[in-house]
Amino acid sequence: MRLSWCALALAVVLAACAGVNRTAQGSGARLDRRGLGSLIGSEWPGDSTPVAGAEDRSGWLIEPGGDERPVYGMRVQSYRGRSLITAAREVGRRGSHALWRTTDAAWLPSLPAGSLLAIGCGIRDTLETGVFALVRNADTEWFVDVLRAWRLNAATGRIEPVSIPGLRCLNEGFGA
Repeated sequence: MRLSWCALALAVVLAACAGVNRTAQGSGARLDRRGLGSLIGSEWPGDSTPVAGAEDRSGWLIEPGGDERPVYGMRVQSYRGRSLITAAREVGRRGSHALWRTTDAAWLPSLPAGSLLAIGCGIRDTLETGVFALVRNADTEWFVDVLRAWRLNAATGRIEPVSIPGLRCLNEGFGA
């Protein structure tokens, strides 16, 4: 399965993004949610941003497969010198735009030198658009040096840590 060009854009933008959280690297896969509780449950149309003053960096849809619902979207934004990730569930339409409800929000940890945020990760050939990870950049088809990983739990709408052993992420930019 090939993911959209958004995966490549996400990797490039986040690798170059200077506005990331500068916390210590020893904090494991836990995400920092401090100060973001007010976002949970907020609704916004797809032509706007869930965080006033934030700059969109990238985003992608979680592909539930078939006609399954709900549809979720992930969004990475730069806000006050940090990188913020939000998970949102599509709850309807407002005109020609989807209406989204934020289900989780967290500050992403800083990107170590030579790393990037990759989406479309999994074990063997099973990729999930809801799994994303901090990986060491490599000129290979698959990123296998995974530093930290998370997934969107579609049942709860929350972002959760994922076990790293055996996890690999598709390098959308390989060969480009």
